[in-house]
This record gives sequence, structure tokens and C-alpha cells, in this order.
Amino acid sequence: MKTIYFLLPLLVFRITGFGQSIEPTVIGAAGSYLSGANAQLSFTVGEMMVETYLSADHIISQGFHQPFDYFVGIEEDDYHLGISIYPNPTRDILIVEAGDHTENLDLQLYDMQGKMLATDKMLPGTSRFELSMQAYSDGVYLLHVISGNRSQKAIYKIQKVN
Repeated sequence: MKTIYFLLPLLVFRITGFGQSIEPTVIGAAGSYLSGANAQLSFTVGEMMVETYLSADHIISQGFHQPFDYFVGIEEDDYHLGISIYPNPTRDILIVEAGDHTENLDLQLYDMQGKMLATDKMLPGTSRFELSMQAYSDGVYLLHVISGNRSQKAIYKIQKVN
């Protein structure tokens, strides 16, 4: 009986001391780990971030294996050269109105594959320009408006409908 009392604490210590360990693992649909001379990158595809727990020694993320959220995007420029474009969506004619502009404004219409479809200029003092969209099929187009000295540019998304 004394042997059982002596071995029981050793058995409990053995089970709790070596029973579990947390390994950094991820189960994802796809992903990879890349390492270079100056940086390391690991990523997965198809997981949502659920929760991240932080302590002095550990970072545990459930559902997403990165310790911090980094958002990558393109900042939109709020500068629109003082131009109004309407109606959008359009069926036939797209009207471009510019306030007081003192230099040429280059208008370039592109499809979503990057092919330039039309180009024209608004001369200084011209406040209204009509761009015919009749020849184009339904879809989304990009209208680039560029100042004459190429220092300022605005891009507008135009939708053509029937």
C-alpha cells in the first residue's frame, strides 16, 4: 500500500508534465512558407481569423496563423480635378463637366483589360464634353483624366448599360 502512495504522485507528475504541448500548426486549403536573407513569410489561403491570445511568452492565433493583421491596399486619391461625370451608369452619352481649368485635360477611355478605346482633349475654357458610349458593349470602363502637364490624374469607373 505504501508503494501505491509513493508511485501515484510520480505517475500524476509524469502524465501532467508530458501530456500536452502546443505546436504551431495550421490546417489550410493552401499556403506556403518562404524564407530569404532578410525576411520570412508564411501564409495560408481560405482561413478566417477567429481570435488571438497574447501573453508575455506566447502568441496563439486560432484560425489564422499570423500574430498581427496587416492590410494591404491601394489608397484612393481624393483629388478629382474638379470634374463631374454623369450619367453613370450610362446608355449612350457620357458627359464630362470641368470647372475652371487652365490647361488641357486629356481624356482616355480604357476597357478592363487595359486597352485604350478612345482619347480626346478638353481645351482650357471648355466646360462640357460629351463622350459617346454607343459603340461599346455593356460593362465597366475606366476614364482617365490627366492634366496637361501630367502632374495630376484622376480615374473614374464608368458603367455602360443597355
